[in-house]
Amino acid sequence: MFIRFTDIINALKSLGKSDSNGELVRKILRSLPRSGEAKVANAHHDLVLPALQTTLKNLGLEYLDLYLIHFPVSLRPGVEYPWEEEDVLPMDLESVWEAMEECQKLGLIKSIGVSNFSCKKLERLLASAKIPPAVNQVEMNPIWQQKKLREFCEEKGIHLTAYSPLGASGSTLW
Repeated sequence: MFIRFTDIINALKSLGKSDSNGELVRKILRSLPRSGEAKVANAHHDLVLPALQTTLKNLGLEYLDLYLIHFPVSLRPGVEYPWEEEDVLPMDLESVWEAMEECQKLGLIKSIGVSNFSCKKLERLLASAKIPPAVNQVEMNPIWQQKKLREFCEEKGIHLTAYSPLGASGSTLW
């Protein structure tokens, strides 16, 4: 069984539960297999390892199976969700990916990947990556099938995984 920690945290939030110190998630995880996925949301080279270490500590784990760059931009330091347009900065993709690779070499992550990357962003990443991304997680569903991206990822050996496979929250398509 594969459980995404972000799903547990989002479920707790939807129930109005706060878990700032990770205690509720730790209780849930004690009865589950010891693996999972997390995302680094505000990716700056110097923040990747500390963010991962905090996640591991909060979840009581020694490693993650998968760690993703949440989106191909950075935010001004100290800014968290929700953010304003002026808080979004270009990402130093090469140095952030280098930090992700280092986390994998340290044994803190089994696989590294990205989320919400286009073909163009993936090409840029692959040009400098020593370890290619294992996964690109994107919104994909019957209406938005992302054919070009699917073909690109297949050609490059990057597993493409969908979030919102039945459409985004609030969608009126179904």
